Amino acid sequence: MFCQNCGKEIPDGSKFCPYCGANQFEVLLKKQSAGVGDENRFYREESGGGYFSFRTMVTPIIVKWVYAIGMIAITIGGIVTMFRRNDYYESGGGFWMGLGIIVVGNLLWRVACEGIILIFSIHDILASIERKIKH
Repeated sequence: MFCQNCGKEIPDGSKFCPYCGANQFEVLLKKQSAGVGDENRFYREESGGGYFSFRTMVTPIIVKWVYAIGMIAITIGGIVTMFRRNDYYESGGGFWMGLGIIVVGNLLWRVACEGIILIFSIHDILASIERKIKH
């Protein structure tokens, strides 16, 4: 087994590297969440490519774009609500409602998108564990 941080050979099953002191599980998780690491590259090459074998997920990238578009739409909707003219809005209620849409709407939208990304992160971690068990 090799250290996930410094690359030196360490005893199999080591939780910490005796050379650099890195926690092997934490370093692996950081690499997985960042989408980098020699194991991912090796697995993609060995399995004949990541994209067409569905080893590389594109949905998290799409979710990030959808989040950005949704955030812009929620903000514009809140601004329109703030400055719309009718009886309710003349009393100032529209301003506070629009502000609430901007703040609460964007917060809820962020939480929803993070939940979707979290599901794919769990998938990546489980796939990493599966690769370690097979090798």
